[in-house]
Amino acid sequence: SSASSSSSSMADYDGGVRGRARTTAAARKLVQSACVMLGGPSGGGVVVLALDDLQWADEDSLALIEALLTDRDTEGLLVVGTYRDDEVEMGKKDDDKEGGLSGWLGRMADHEGRGLVGVERLDVGNLTVDDSAALLSELLSMSDDDDGAAAIGREGQDEKSTSSSGN
Repeated sequence: SSASSSSSSMADYDGGVRGRARTTAAARKLVQSACVMLGGPSGGGVVVLALDDLQWADEDSLALIEALLTDRDTEGLLVVGTYRDDEVEMGKKDDDKEGGLSGWLGRMADHEGRGLVGVERLDVGNLTVDDSAALLSELLSMSDDDDGAAAIGREGQDEKSTSSSGN
């Protein structure tokens, strides 16, 4: 009885591993095709894949992104990922020393050291009210003379914080 339950759980594990391998292969093919169609290897174009809040990504998702980034057959792919420094440990399990985003970032640094990926890290601080108003003015194509964005930005200034700590 224990042998059958053991082989049953092993079959489930093997199916899960094979399923992830099939998903990864399909994702690679999709990304490669998109890169070729949108200006890939000889066209000089770039496909940008933007991923927000990576601190919440699970291990399978991070493994898939890693597979896409380290695939030598994919040309013309730029991945821009964002995460909050203060929440990097969020996806990590208590007993997992290499997991979560912190482990993944370490693996990306290792891949960069071996020339498999190029990694550029940009630290972006919190936006002040004035920075938020300037960004809003730019996004809404408002002139410098228009005080609308500044008024919107200052509307929340009555609150305790004068900088943005959210998205």
